[in-house]
Amino acid sequence: MKKPAGSKYLINSPIYDTAKGRPQLLRIVISPEYTKVDFGFQNDKSGWVRIDAKTFIRIKDTGQKLTMVRAENIPLAPVHHTFNTTKDWLYFSLYFPPLQIKEGKIDVIEAEPGSKKDFNYYNIVLDSKKFIELL
Repeated sequence: MKKPAGSKYLINSPIYDTAKGRPQLLRIVISPEYTKVDFGFQNDKSGWVRIDAKTFIRIKDTGQKLTMVRAENIPLAPVHHTFNTTKDWLYFSLYFPPLQIKEGKIDVIEAEPGSKKDFNYYNIVLDSKKFIELL
């Protein structure tokens, strides 16, 4: 289902298949200009974080891929952000082309096949009943 032209939606705390050791997927903003995915990450044993420039969103029903166009507050690999302590948090956003769906599931994939260090999120639920329309 296509979203109405000009509409902008917020999805707080989306449901997805979880994996330990990865940043928390905090929210998704779907607008006519972009799709923004926000994360929060607390340092663990690794001491650093980065994102691959080839990270993409995959629409489950069609297999269509939307490659990341910009990352905010996280460096692109091979550059790393190094944490000072194990209590440090980093909040960052990934930007993709606009999604043309309001219902279904998507994946956010850093690398396939992924390792335990890759930020791969599967079966993120897009449910228009839970969308908050932004002005």
